[in-house]
Amino acid sequence: MPGSVFAAVEITQVMYDVPGTDAGREWVTVTNKGTASVDISKFKFLEGGVNHKLILTSGSALLSSGGSAIIASNAATFLSEHPGFVGAVFKSSFSLSNTGETIALINDTGAVEHSHTYIAQKKAPAASKSKK
Repeated sequence: MPGSVFAAVEITQVMYDVPGTDAGREWVTVTNKGTASVDISKFKFLEGGVNHKLILTSGSALLSSGGSAIIASNAATFLSEHPGFVGAVFKSSFSLSNTGETIALINDTGAVEHSHTYIAQKKAPAASKSKK
């Protein structure tokens, strides 16, 4: 009998309060923790009660097992500030709360794939990492 194959895409890092202005500089990392590849092109990013569309700007929408992608409020700004980054980058229209909130990935069936709650920290740059 073959082993189980499963996909589990999780929010693994949140950059919500960068030094200086936040405008266009917020982003999250999502990682495929499962054993099967996942196409996240039809996923949504839930923030502030709104399902935000993901638009691929570089790389592949297919996340292999262990693969990661960036969802950025401004993909061009993310890439200019992280010139060595070579993975998938999606742009999405969102503005993360600097005091904390619950965000989620909504999969292609409309179900919550993963949710993550972050709370503001006192030191900058503020980033929140998933505990999984």
